[in-house]
Amino acid sequence: MSAVLTTLLDRLLVDRPPTGAEADAAVRRHRGHRASWYASCVGPLAVPDTALAATGRAAAGSAPLDVAVLNTSGAGGLTALAGRSTPGLRVVAVEPGWVRAVEVVEAAGLRAGVACDADAWRTPAAAGRLAERLSVLVEADLPFSLAPGTLPAPGRALASLAMLVEALVDGAEPEEASELLLVEDATRLRSGLGRWDEPTAHRVRRRLLSVGTEVGTTVDDLVALGLLTPPAPEH
Repeated sequence: MSAVLTTLLDRLLVDRPPTGAEADAAVRRHRGHRASWYASCVGPLAVPDTALAATGRAAAGSAPLDVAVLNTSGAGGLTALAGRSTPGLRVVAVEPGWVRAVEVVEAAGLRAGVACDADAWRTPAAAGRLAERLSVLVEADLPFSLAPGTLPAPGRALASLAMLVEALVDGAEPEEASELLLVEDATRLRSGLGRWDEPTAHRVRRRLLSVGTEVGTTVDDLVALGLLTPPAPEH
């Protein structure tokens, strides 16, 4: 993996377990990702604030598990969550699920959590709406995380998202930049990221802190695109 992709993917993937997964299963699955060849791409485990205690019990008995808490209690609970301590866990991020209260999020030293769906990578209208929302955050110099939900091609979505953020950081208009989300050609994605240098990757990652996704599926898709290469099997 090139130095640029190493910078781009470093702990980028927040591990969002499948809907309804029990805490024990989610913790086992996450530890498997953290022990894999692609561990450098894996960030914290996403945990709703309502499931912190159960996840802490499941993680007990070993080193504290880094978690990104998904806030469900509104603005009033942000500061408390940021400093919360739960046995077995280390809270490294709190993600509010809204972007309008930019000043509140910024003042609390947190990151905005931007929810979106697969339509942003399918239709120009939805792509434009996401680009507009991210443009507001880039303009405010506010780091953000994305939670795109279930995507049929999460590796492609991740690569095109990175290209979108770069375009917005460089001053592109949202309507123009949104076209990048609709790129499907693997060669164009590789060449688009291939022209980056490390400062470009750092500029993007200063804004795009993480992407919540099912880690295994995303890694498989990145490998299929030629953006990640698994180690050669040992003989």
